[in-house]
Amino acid sequence: MTRTLFRWLIALVLLAVAASLVVGRVAKAPAQVTPVPLAALAGKRTSSTPPSFPTPRYALAIGGTTIAQAQGGIPWPLASLTKIMTAMIVLDSPNYPLGRTVTITAQEQLQSRQELAQGDSVMQVLAGQQYTVSELLYAMMLPSADNAATILASIYPGGQSAFVAQMNAQARAWGLRHLHFQDPSGLSPGDQGSPQDLLALTERALANPTFARIVGTREIFIPDLGTVTNLNQLLALVPGTVGVKTGWTPQAGRNLDWAVRTTLPGHPLLVGVYLDGPGGFGPIFSSIRALSTYIDQHEATRLLPAGTVVAVAHLPFGFSVPLRLAGPLLLVGAKGSSVHLAWQRSAGREGLPGRITLTVGTERYTPALSPPAFPFLYRLALFF
Repeated sequence: MTRTLFRWLIALVLLAVAASLVVGRVAKAPAQVTPVPLAALAGKRTSSTPPSFPTPRYALAIGGTTIAQAQGGIPWPLASLTKIMTAMIVLDSPNYPLGRTVTITAQEQLQSRQELAQGDSVMQVLAGQQYTVSELLYAMMLPSADNAATILASIYPGGQSAFVAQMNAQARAWGLRHLHFQDPSGLSPGDQGSPQDLLALTERALANPTFARIVGTREIFIPDLGTVTNLNQLLALVPGTVGVKTGWTPQAGRNLDWAVRTTLPGHPLLVGVYLDGPGGFGPIFSSIRALSTYIDQHEATRLLPAGTVVAVAHLPFGFSVPLRLAGPLLLVGAKGSSVHLAWQRSAGREGLPGRITLTVGTERYTPALSPPAFPFLYRLALFF
């Protein structure tokens, strides 16, 4: 009797092990994933042709989503667009409280006169004059005073060379690998950046309320300077303009970094970077006005909040789990555009690993998904 019971026990153990191995193997088989259909973007489609772009190098984004670009990853001389990063270093550094007083030195007076004689954009200063950090920022960003940038950089711990080193270090820290700086003003042709990296820098800069307030100012009175006026005429030409910066050198051509608040749902920012523009800024300003109007009339957006179910994974043994967005996702496209979803399984992987891709027109999105909440019995099967 004892031997018989022992044999039955061994048989049951072997059967349980075999069953668990089979169950576990089945559970680890690639899952079938079905995307959840999404309705087309709101609005009636039109056949209107969008305005042409006024420069050969550009990038354009709505709400952080790039919708158009040409040579978007190729660096180009920045000219005074360099001052965007200069302003960010000043605003992010505890060394620069906005009310801090800066006294002009005799050397800075002499250098400013030399730069003025060369045709550079400068604020006329005299030794002994005092300006606040805030006033120097306005002088640097509105009339684009090159010497305001160098004066600010000179009071950084370690001087201008340390300031420029921090500009480059900050670009690397933000993942902007196509931005490089050699001075704080943009006079050097070695100050270079790609349209895509400038887009990312601009969106980050506009998130700073002080920066946004400065670049959105059309004119301001500064003692000893008088009324200084913003060179960015978009502020007067295009409703909803929030900045940002003009730039010109013989090597760079006309550069413009700009942002306009759209009338689309949620009013996302339309941010653009135009580099290497020929001629004057007039045609560039006119094209942006036409483009802004076109975007408001012909584009559409939809915000998918975090947690939106974009697909369902069908697991063995009748289990299924929803796949949700880990964060919010803004879809941008022409009105009436269809939203296509597809699941791509990771090569050589078992179970669920893979990614969801959403396509709207020519734009593709591969958002992060939240870890799925697997049923307990399925997780137990995976353990085996």
